[in-house]
Order: sequence, then structure tokens, then C-alpha cells
Amino acid sequence: QIPFPPFSFTTTDSSTSDAKEKAYQPEVQYIHAAEAYNVTAGAAYAHVDQNFKSASSVTFTPPVFPAPPGGTFKDKPDIDDARGYVYSNVNMPVPVTWTLGLSYQDYDEDAFSKTRANPKVGVQWDVTDSLRLRGAYFKVIKPALASNRTLEPTQVAGFNQFFDDSNGTKSTRFGGGLDWRITQSVAVGAEATRRKMDTPEFVQSGGSVSAKFDEQDEWYHRVYANWMPADRWSVSAEAVFDKYESDKPVDVDQPLEVRTISFPVRVQYFHPAGYFAGVGVSYVDQDVDRSSLAELSDGDDNFMIADLAVGYRLPRRAGIVSLAVQNLFDKEFDYQDDSYREFQDEPSTGPYIPDRAIMGRLTLNF
Repeated sequence: QIPFPPFSFTTTDSSTSDAKEKAYQPEVQYIHAAEAYNVTAGAAYAHVDQNFKSASSVTFTPPVFPAPPGGTFKDKPDIDDARGYVYSNVNMPVPVTWTLGLSYQDYDEDAFSKTRANPKVGVQWDVTDSLRLRGAYFKVIKPALASNRTLEPTQVAGFNQFFDDSNGTKSTRFGGGLDWRITQSVAVGAEATRRKMDTPEFVQSGGSVSAKFDEQDEWYHRVYANWMPADRWSVSAEAVFDKYESDKPVDVDQPLEVRTISFPVRVQYFHPAGYFAGVGVSYVDQDVDRSSLAELSDGDDNFMIADLAVGYRLPRRAGIVSLAVQNLFDKEFDYQDDSYREFQDEPSTGPYIPDRAIMGRLTLNF
């Protein structure tokens, strides 16, 4: 009997994907202002044609016959998103401004649909001429926005209600804040919020796509101070606590929990001739937890980095020329940026980069 010769194989997985979108988004809005109140009402409709294509293959070395088949997936899901809204700011009594609003949204995508009324409640109380208390509670369905733009008010009592969530995400946010101008040159404040989300995540099975909703929580608290020690100088400092939790994400590399504490401090100088410069120092402490099946690493790290920026404002407000250096001393560290919870079309860079980065920018106004 002749034994079967032993073989060892190595495999190489490869995949390609392509995504294209075409959208249109008409909107109308009506604004009425009176002495004790104002009203903003509007409607919007968005239609998005999405075209996704992905292909995958597995290669064996040495090759095997017959070769294993690859996979190709094509889909063209469409989004129809219709919404209407009304907001009113009412001064009653005079030092208190109430924000009352309601939006109704009918979101329909091939994999899922959501229809919901979203209440908005906010309050701003000017306790004195220099002290303001704020609070808000509101619900949102993330609309399908062309170029991430909309006429609908994006804040309620100073709290953002639209984030870079995936389209169709249901969220509820509530919180409170305090803003205090101690003197003409010193202002401090604090803010504490929580946001609960149901985020759609898509699963491919048998050539079709279905949606699974992942329950997520975000806590965002901050304390800030701004100081102008002289006419041309400004100093700002913050203490920020940011915590994210995910229930059961489809992607095993998606973090289950990210807790970030940061203390950024920045000093800036502005010259009447248009020149400006700034230097910042940030201390960051972060802890990241992932599934045991994840290929990406987790753990905790803390670090301190410095940034530098110089620039010039062109005459007659024609534009700005600037040069910025992030991570001035080229410090290495581990940091999880917000790419796992951002879905914007435009590229963005994280606030902390583990390599020195030099960026020039020219902005022109016509």
C-alpha cells in the first residue's frame, strides 16, 4: 500500500468592492418670526440610487484543480426618504426659551423601512445675563442626505441632533448643560448627554441583503473653559469623557466598547495684519474592547501629543492660507479613531495620528 503523499497549502483571500450613489433632495421651508416666538416648518424628500458590487476569490499555493469558485455579489438598493417637521421657540416666561418640535419621517430602503414621529423638546433658561442652563430631549431617524446637507434645524437647545450615523439609524438623545460667562474675557461651561441608537447593519445571505439592528449607547460629557488674556490671545481647555457601547455588531472587528478621556489645551495668537498661530497639547487615555473573534487589537493606551499651526488671512476676507503639524514630536501610540461610527461621504482625519502629519490648506472665497 502506497501512502498518500502529504501536502501543505497556503491560501490567499482577495476581495474587491465598488459603490456608486446618485441622489436628489428637494426641500422647502417656511420661517415666521414674532416678538415672543418663532416657527420653522418644512418638508424634504430624498431619493438615492445605490449600486454596490463586490467580488471575492481564494487562491491555493500550490494550485488545486479544480480551482475553488469565487463569489460575486451585485445589488442596487434604493432609498426613499420623506419627512416633514415643525419647530417653535417660545419665550415664556421672558428669561426662558422653550423649543418644541415634531418631525414625521417615512424612511424606506430595500432591506428595511422605518416610519416614526420624532418629538423635540428643549429649554434654555437665562438665570442671569451671564449664566444659562440648557436641557433637551429628542428623537431622530438619520435621513438620507445628499452631500450631508439639510435645511432642517440641526440643534435643539444647543445640542446636536444629526450625526454621521448610517442612514435609517433611530436615535434618542437627552442631556443638560451650563454656560457661564464669568467676565468679558472668561467663559466656562459643562455638558452631559447620552444617546441611544438602533443602527442598521447589513447581512448578505443567498444573494440577498437583510438588515440587523445593533443597539448602541453613547455617553458624551465635557467641561470647558475659554480665556482671552489679551486682545490678540486666546486660551481654551477641555476635559472630555466619551464612551461608546455596542450590543452585537455584525462585523466582529467592530468595537464592543470604547472609552476615551481627553484633556486638550490650546493657545492661539491673532495679529491685526492677518497672521495667526496656535499650539495645542492633549493628554488622551483610551480603552478599547473587542470580540475574541476580532482580528484587530484591543487594549488600553495613554499618551500626550503636541500640535502646531500657522496661517494668514488674505485681505478683504478673500481666504485663508494655513500650515498645520499634528503630532509635532512624532510620538507613537495606539488610538481608535471614530471611523467605526462615522459614515460620511467625505474623508476625514482623526484628531490624534500616531505619526507626524504636515498639512497645508488654501481656502479662497469668491
